[in-house]
Amino acid sequence: DDEDAIRLLKCTDKPVSVVEHSFSPAVMAYVLEHNFATDDLVDLISEYQQYDTDIQALIKQQVNEHIESVSIEQNTQALEFIRVYCDKEAVLDYLQKNIADYADLITEDTELFDYDETLQLVNLGLDDEDAIRLLKCTDKPVSVVEHSFLPAVMAYVLEHNFATDDLADLISKYQQYDADIQALIKKQVNEHIESVSIEQNTQALEFIRAYCDKEAVLDYLQKNIADYADLITEDTELFDYDEALKLITKPIDDNSAIRLLKCTDKPVSVVEHSFSPAVMAHVLENKFDTDDLADLISKYQQYDADIQALIKKQVNEHIESVSIEQNAQALEFIRVYCDKEAVLDYLQKNIADYADLITKDTDVIET
Repeated sequence: DDEDAIRLLKCTDKPVSVVEHSFSPAVMAYVLEHNFATDDLVDLISEYQQYDTDIQALIKQQVNEHIESVSIEQNTQALEFIRVYCDKEAVLDYLQKNIADYADLITEDTELFDYDETLQLVNLGLDDEDAIRLLKCTDKPVSVVEHSFLPAVMAYVLEHNFATDDLADLISKYQQYDADIQALIKKQVNEHIESVSIEQNTQALEFIRAYCDKEAVLDYLQKNIADYADLITEDTELFDYDEALKLITKPIDDNSAIRLLKCTDKPVSVVEHSFSPAVMAHVLENKFDTDDLADLISKYQQYDADIQALIKKQVNEHIESVSIEQNAQALEFIRVYCDKEAVLDYLQKNIADYADLITKDTDVIET
């Protein structure tokens, strides 16, 4: 009976197999508690569901106490068991020590892949080959910012499992990385520029300017014009004249265009750029380029009344920059729209050009 059996078993410290012998539940429970044979682990795990709850509890206890004796070599069931019933830290330590068997299981059956478990293992410092074998089992993005990867593993992740949420940190810490990692960061920023944020982020703006395709940058800035304008107006040293003019002619909304133009004192040509009427009016009033005079005079009739008024104003203010050399139209314009005394002073200073016009075409003479 159970009592006699247990009395006898108490006389030995040797492990006793419950798998090789048919014990009653009470005797089996005693043996599992006092004479446990670690060689039984594989069978007890595989037949776990056959036992009652008391025996199951003892099996779980022994597996936790002897996890190092468990074998997961080609044993999916054992892996799933320790994942469910063993201490998580102990499981990670065990898997790290048995990484080859673990990697074999995962790569043969990717349904066994556990994202969080794998990243915890990689962070423990697996060798590069094992870490990359495991990461090849997932298509999910992996953050290189949230984990401490070795350079080779980081490079693999950047190339194959890139997480766009890492962009801000990778850009801010770009200089800390070696040339190979920097090259991959530049590649990913170029491929995912739409996921970059320049909101209150000067560093990100400077990075995409330096390392991204110029047309892609302009498209990006056009879509993020409010954040861009905020940056530029807060720090005018960030203002890039050519970039701003290209953006304005893409076009962008008038308010943003004017905000940008207020960041420069340089003259802006309305002839060389296709501005909206509102932006053109702002430029004529505030950033007028005297080199535009000849074209504005020649195309004066094409503009609406508001633009015409500004052209007349600028010609009057900069009449000395007008050229009437072989330009009857310019002469006629200043005669009609400029202050008479100013016109006479101008013609006196440019008498040779004026005389050339008059002698070639007496119709332009005015007595």
